[in-house]
Formats: sequence, C-alpha cells, structure tokens
Amino acid sequence: MFTTEARDLYACAYANARKTVNDFQKMSADPYLNEMYNEVDDSTVAERMDLGILEIPVRQIVGSASDFPEMQYTYDFMPLADANSEFAAAWCQLYLEYLSDKGLTTPIECVEYMGRFYVVDGKKRVSVLKAHGEIRVQAHVTRLVPAYSNEKQVKQYYEFMKCFSKTRLYQVVFSNAANFEKLQNAMGLAPEKEWTDMERYHFMFTFAGVERAYFELLGEYASVTAADVFVALLDKYSFSKIRAMLTQDLEKEIGDVLGLNAHNMVA
Repeated sequence: MFTTEARDLYACAYANARKTVNDFQKMSADPYLNEMYNEVDDSTVAERMDLGILEIPVRQIVGSASDFPEMQYTYDFMPLADANSEFAAAWCQLYLEYLSDKGLTTPIECVEYMGRFYVVDGKKRVSVLKAHGEIRVQAHVTRLVPAYSNEKQVKQYYEFMKCFSKTRLYQVVFSNAANFEKLQNAMGLAPEKEWTDMERYHFMFTFAGVERAYFELLGEYASVTAADVFVALLDKYSFSKIRAMLTQDLEKEIGDVLGLNAHNMVA
C-alpha cells in the first residue's frame, strides 16, 4: 500500500513540476531551483553563525546552496526526473522512511540568510516534505548575518534576531517589535527570558493551528505575520481557548482581527 502511495505522490509531484516548467517557459522565466549564489551578496555578510540543529519552517526553504545550477527540481522543489529513474526510486524510498515509525531521522543541512533557507544537503528530503505538505523539518543551520544598514528589511531582520535569541524559533517573526514583549507577557515570561524546550513546545502546540489558518486564509500576507495575528488573538482569548478552536473558527477570528486591528499590529 505504502509503495503505491509513494509512487502516486511522486507522479503527482512530477506532473506539477512539468506543468511549472511549461508555464514558466511560456513566460521566459526560470522554473528551476533558486541558487543562493544568485541571491546572496557575500560582500554584505558580516558574520557566519553555526546555530546547530533546529526545527525550521519548510515553506521558508527556498533554494540550494550549491555552487552550480540545480535542474532536477523546480523552484518549489518538485522533482523533474522520470518516474522510472533511480532518482525517483530514491525519492519514493525517502517517502516510505518518512511514513515509517522512525520518520526521516537525519536533519537536512542548510544556510539561512534573512529568514530564507538554502539547502546544502537533503534536497530530496525537502522535495518529499514539500510534496507531502509537511510544515516543519529538523535542520542543521548556518546563519549568514547581513551587515547592519538602515534598509528596512535588514533592520527588521536584526529585530527578529533579538527575538530568536530568546525563542530559537523561526516562526516567531513580528512586523511590530513590541509584539514580542506582548507575547512574553502572555506566556508569563520576563521580557529577556529565554524559552525552555517545554515553553517552545507549548507555544508551537497552540501556534501551529493559528499559523495553518493564517496561511489558508491569507497565503503570503505582506503586512502582518502569523505571529502578529497570534498576539492579537491573545488580546481576546487564552492559550487554551485558541488551542481548542477549529481551523474555520480561527480563520473567522483572524479575519475579524485583521479588519479591526490590522493598523495597530503594524503601527
């Protein structure tokens, strides 16, 4: 049964990949995997930091850290090798491992720059996870810290790094830095308190539902983040109440929050 499921998933992922290539080529656009060396300016990197093994959001994995073009995948890591190839067989085997009781135990290796991840090792694993719709993955992360500047994105990233030093979570990103203090307060933590593993677990257990509803409702919403929305919901409900809500109820609450408080969340 699982073998058939793996083959069916690969066939679907492959079909999506071929469609992407055809669609992009009609627009004279590049359909293949983003390459870090095309997107990261080494001259603006101030520091390299080994962050160790973390749980990172799969949706923020955007490309490859290889020094050469990767044409086995589309930009979203969908596979382009024929279903009868060795690549496809290895891909399906990884999917079977993912479904097993042990799961995929080896963390991927990646480089992070400005909140986006580029894979050094583990592209097939990422392809499997994206095809299946997985949200998070274990990764050994090396961070490239951009040199500080007055550029808005860089300043926001430095604010994120302050939050990250407490949370060790890439999901906790705010458009308004004051929202982190609100979150700490809601969790009963002092402003500078570093989170324990248990505090991370309890946060993610509740936040995951809000994050899922946020992306279902808004996609890549530009003005506010899922963490901004989560803090706004905490003005109305407790952690336990939010945790108990169904996705459709969370979507309604998020819509109400954005309609009433969107300006306040990004001011």
